Amino acid sequence: MSESMFLDISDWYDSLAKAYAPSNLSFSFKSRPEDFMVSEQLCFDPDGEGEHYFLLIDKTGANTEWVARQLARIADCSVRDIGYAGLKDRHGICRQWFSMYLPGQPLPSLDSLPSDIKVVSITQHKKKLKHAGLKHNEFSVVLRGMKNDSLNELERRWDTIRENGVPNYYGYQRFGREGGNITKALRWKNAKTRPRSRQESSMVLSSARSYLFNRSLSTRVDRGDWLVPHQSDLIIFDGSGSCYAYQGDSDTLDRLRLGQVHIASDGRSLSSDSLEGSGRDDEDAVSVCLEQLLVKQRVASTNRPLRVIPKSCQLTFKNDEVQLRFQLPPGSYATAVLRELGQINDQSTELSTLNQ
Repeated sequence: MSESMFLDISDWYDSLAKAYAPSNLSFSFKSRPEDFMVSEQLCFDPDGEGEHYFLLIDKTGANTEWVARQLARIADCSVRDIGYAGLKDRHGICRQWFSMYLPGQPLPSLDSLPSDIKVVSITQHKKKLKHAGLKHNEFSVVLRGMKNDSLNELERRWDTIRENGVPNYYGYQRFGREGGNITKALRWKNAKTRPRSRQESSMVLSSARSYLFNRSLSTRVDRGDWLVPHQSDLIIFDGSGSCYAYQGDSDTLDRLRLGQVHIASDGRSLSSDSLEGSGRDDEDAVSVCLEQLLVKQRVASTNRPLRVIPKSCQLTFKNDEVQLRFQLPPGSYATAVLRELGQINDQSTELSTLNQ
């Protein structure tokens, strides 16, 4: 197939099945940086000593990899010596941890950092910060333009989300600007061009796997059984990577209702179901190509919960503004929560982006 067959990423993401009834609510989102704020919470306390400096940074309108390059420039080290626990959205104010490996060296002056990078605190640790280092992310989101008479419906939907969770879709940010990572994956599969670096290869393969997961989960949501386990479905404990196979036991059903466990999948095992009579030939062709690429590159399967339940949820309403506060585990996206509230107009896609 041709990579030109891939659909517009925003249209494709909007077409993913929603768990709850259609909503009449509509909002504007990310019209200002302070409308989207996220703060990382580590799953450990830094030692306070060691060869790795840990910097807690507030970044505004900047992506994670660009910040890492700025730190490497100042420290005169390789970007490989800069650690972070996850990628954060460019459009917003994000409080994020970074590590700098400077054995036997003092921390260099940070005065020349760009103005959109603010250092909040500095400590030290004996190990590099890695992707497994996060406990959760705390979000503060402002949605604008809601009508006063919609408050009751908003509260009902928010209560449903808080109690039952939402489909754990990867956010559209996962696929690169305008879905570029999927286009790169299809070109790679068609032997036209390969990614230029190991890091880019990893990102492209991760996007391909995420595409398959989203599409497969959407099929299951559309069928209405995304919260109903099938025989031999994998069951994953909340906040843990431990899984077991469902054998029809009532204990698992009770735990699912309480949010203690979730159905899990790598998405690839579900993808064959999504291809049967879907009526979406282009998406079917994309799925087949991406699956073939993952197999050829020997990409290991990783299990992801089909559901995510936001925690520590708060909702406040003033004038036409809604403020939401909630926590999500690492790897889950705020957009997966927001899309179940109503029609979200993400204005960050209309704003000019920094030349990074």
